[in-house]
Amino acid sequence: MQRIFKYLNYLFYRIVYGKHPGLKKWMLFTDLKNETAEELAEERRKIINSLIRENSIVEYEFLESPKNYEVRERQRILFENRDEMYGQMARLKWQLNSTEYLLIERLTDLVIILIRDNIEHISEYPLIKLEPIAKFERKKGNFIWKAIIEADNLDLYFDLLFNYKEWIGIPIELREKKYYTIKQNGHCTNSIEEGTVGGHIIYDNVEYSVTCSHVLSPDCGSVLFRGNRYSTSFNYQNHVYQAPDAALIDINSPCFRITKSNKQFLSIATEQVYITAADNRVVLNKNPESYPKKNGYISNPGTLMPMVKGTAYRFPHVSVRLIQKKYLFGLLKFPINSHFSVGGNSGSWVIDMNTNIWYGMIIGSDDMAITYLIQCEPLLDFFKYQIGGNNFLKMTPFFYS
Repeated sequence: MQRIFKYLNYLFYRIVYGKHPGLKKWMLFTDLKNETAEELAEERRKIINSLIRENSIVEYEFLESPKNYEVRERQRILFENRDEMYGQMARLKWQLNSTEYLLIERLTDLVIILIRDNIEHISEYPLIKLEPIAKFERKKGNFIWKAIIEADNLDLYFDLLFNYKEWIGIPIELREKKYYTIKQNGHCTNSIEEGTVGGHIIYDNVEYSVTCSHVLSPDCGSVLFRGNRYSTSFNYQNHVYQAPDAALIDINSPCFRITKSNKQFLSIATEQVYITAADNRVVLNKNPESYPKKNGYISNPGTLMPMVKGTAYRFPHVSVRLIQKKYLFGLLKFPINSHFSVGGNSGSWVIDMNTNIWYGMIIGSDDMAITYLIQCEPLLDFFKYQIGGNNFLKMTPFFYS
């Protein structure tokens, strides 16, 4: 009954107002054929493959723009450290896996360019993520994914993006910003541990522990490799930070309590695994198991996350929501506290304990009770670049049970 009511409500608003009910939402480019999406994604795939062949490491910020776009301030930013170069390389490789990743990354490139060229009108970056189109909205032969942009000034975004809809190649839904604040869950102060180590990796017969960069102090002696969040570029206005919030530390570090027992080796979640897990609400757990001891499920992959001082974080991530049972048509939910993660959970790994599949590492959460994970596959690629450049040996994740 509830689903029928929602569908009728949706039809009413689409017919009368041309937009969705609830928050202010605008739809752009709703009809896209699968064949067209594949062709546009292939265009970008060829550009990226050519870029990677010509540059073992791309040392500048790669942003694709339409041929008919006259860029007022085309910033060919040279990265000041190799962490951002490696982060971009891992992200470029990651998006080659699927049509939807390529298209939402193309959109993200254009949004960054538009913001920099219209800085007097847009002061901060939006949240950009992927979402499957609702089944009752889908048309046979059409692309089933859409991009979500959450921001202020939706009319301005509509005007800026409208002329490039054929080039972008993915349906877009503009949503009013929800005034979220993304919080990094824990940090290290005077050697007081507030984050955690969720798992470990083996690479070239050497074992490392993995946690978030932000839980470690700038001069932490346990750090072997990290996405350097203490880089001065993180404080630049309108900077898009490319390196993941992650670090490899000495597995024998005294900073974290690691009980070495039985090793449980993990497989890595692929694109199809993420999709299947989201569709079926596969039950996921945090490791190490900690408060709150609750189960979650995969929600939306994301490409751009707004941060402080008008900066943004750009590395493949995915969101997780708490599994809640609903009663009385959704009016009553249990558990009442809807947070999957809290302060101190940064660095925890999210795992399907039934199949030993690793989905990612917690880096923070927002006021809407959404937890954000770094996706595991591009994260491992980032570490491979840091440790061995292009010498890509097998990297094996595991945790102690």
